[in-house]
Amino acid sequence: MMASIGSITIYIILITTMFALVTALIGKQTGQQWLTISSRTATLFSSLVTVISAAILLYALIISDFNFAYVADYTSYDLPLIFKVSALWAGQSGSMLLWLLLLSVITFLLQVSQRIRQQADDIILLSLLNLIRLIFIVFILALDSPFLTLKEIPSDGVGLNPILQSFEMVVHPPFLFLGYSGFAVPFALVSSSLLKRDDADWASSSRPWILFSWLMLTVGMVTGANWAYSESGWGGYWAWDPVENASLFPWLTSSALLHTLILQRQNRGMKLWNYLLISATFMLTIFSTFITRSGVIDSVHGFNDTEVGEYFWGVIIVIMIFTVYLLFSRFHQLKDESRELKFFSKETGLIITNILLMMIFIGVFIGTIFSLISPWFLGRRGTVDQMFYNQVTIPLWLSLVFLLGVCPVLNWRQTERKRIMGRLIIPIAVEVVTGILLLLQLTDNWLALLSLSSAAFGVTVILQDFVIDCCYYKFKYDLRLLVTPGRCFRHGRKRYGAYIIHLGIIVILIGITGSIFKTELTTVIDPGERFRLGLYTLKYTGLIPEYTDRYIGVSAQMEVYRGDRFEGTVRSEKLFYPQYSQPVTRVGILGNLREDICFTLVGWKEDRAQIQIILHPLTIWVWIGSYLLYLGIVVILWPNRKLKK
Repeated sequence: MMASIGSITIYIILITTMFALVTALIGKQTGQQWLTISSRTATLFSSLVTVISAAILLYALIISDFNFAYVADYTSYDLPLIFKVSALWAGQSGSMLLWLLLLSVITFLLQVSQRIRQQADDIILLSLLNLIRLIFIVFILALDSPFLTLKEIPSDGVGLNPILQSFEMVVHPPFLFLGYSGFAVPFALVSSSLLKRDDADWASSSRPWILFSWLMLTVGMVTGANWAYSESGWGGYWAWDPVENASLFPWLTSSALLHTLILQRQNRGMKLWNYLLISATFMLTIFSTFITRSGVIDSVHGFNDTEVGEYFWGVIIVIMIFTVYLLFSRFHQLKDESRELKFFSKETGLIITNILLMMIFIGVFIGTIFSLISPWFLGRRGTVDQMFYNQVTIPLWLSLVFLLGVCPVLNWRQTERKRIMGRLIIPIAVEVVTGILLLLQLTDNWLALLSLSSAAFGVTVILQDFVIDCCYYKFKYDLRLLVTPGRCFRHGRKRYGAYIIHLGIIVILIGITGSIFKTELTTVIDPGERFRLGLYTLKYTGLIPEYTDRYIGVSAQMEVYRGDRFEGTVRSEKLFYPQYSQPVTRVGILGNLREDICFTLVGWKEDRAQIQIILHPLTIWVWIGSYLLYLGIVVILWPNRKLKK
């Protein structure tokens, strides 16, 4: 019964969305106000029914209603509640319903937004969002519905794949899909503006959504990386897998967009380029779904559904045709006035930043689809390894970090060379000294030297800029020393929010650089036996069996010492679930600001264990840098009290 109601809700969503589109079109052509009102009402009703549809599936998952094929495939009676909830997005049809739900909520928020309603033709914006929602409605109805039922109801469900039963996989997909959904709004905003032949400031109205979506996508990528690091057991957090790269694509293009959007908002051009970046970012969210679900590129994370791949490939082609149509038919609206560009200026710095990010994107994109295009010129299907990605991206990332340090000292239009050199003397000196100290005390690896010294340069520029601003406010307004930083921060909140983001990028680079010094040991060991790795002495204490209603587990424990000091105990598990042939490995991690000790139980015979120990230097700084990214976006998006008043 409940599954039938769920299926009916999808048909209702389809009918009301189509009704909203038709009445909007006729109302726009005839000018009859009651039709546009009907369109808005239908959109609201469609969004509400989408919430009800998702709630039905979620309730079925929670109560383990195995009439639903989806519920039987992804839950079981003994599955903890939190994982029953996360099963909503564990499967293909459920994740598509989640995406539709998020788009519907966003559409509702835009529809009730006073700023959007003040626009005379907001109906075009809502229609575009309804068309995007229609992509997922048709998918659910025609290709994969979560409301299909079973003829024979099983006594229990299969359960959720144990490797997905972690906190990171509870939050990773929703944040990722929220980022994808959010990027539909800038695309709809700019497209509706062009369709209306309106010169509205779509750059300003799009910016908060781009920032929000960028933040959500960042959180999704970081939680996914954290899951790979702590749960998958392969010894890393990023493997340049095609599905990982697919989420990186819109992140890179939206990062480039955020920089050139500043130029448009400052009336310094780039309107055409920003339109292309907004369109490309939205298309890449669909393309990432195509890669994940089509199986055209081998991936450890992907599905293998040719029919789904063909559907999303068709969607991408339609979006491309629409984008090209607007480009040529509204080219005069996108054309900028020619402006003189000085090399030593903030405009040039932002454009070069944009170029570097796009070069990283192109390199990663080519590497990801290389297996598809290689037959055209190699005559066979080839692949690229991690070395390719590292060789392509590392020089560009280092150049980008250096540019992050240079841009704050540049002025708009033109900057005197004396000012640039004066502001860069101290950062360059810090960079040189850092490089020398690293060379003498730590390493002669040129890549690590260049990376860490560039990071020191970037951090020094940001701190120096803040100190200079504090000094300015201190003497201009005769403020107390303790009050000055707060006053300074309030006056330049958005600029310092960007600085915090840049600082986060630099800190992440420091953490990634630590992987150069990663050391690894795989050995067979008996209880009570000790061995050394790096500065640590590790003692294997033995195996501990564990029996529960859901699984049988075996864990191994290691005591970790640094010299004579006891650092802690690290534990790794292998869990055997009766319905799965492969065990799940839980990695034990004992970390500090300097390095992580990652311990994996590979196998055992009686009390003797085969273990793997990996020392990951500086990895925690990857996560710290990510938190700085989150903080920076929150600072930028935080409402301005003065403006609110």
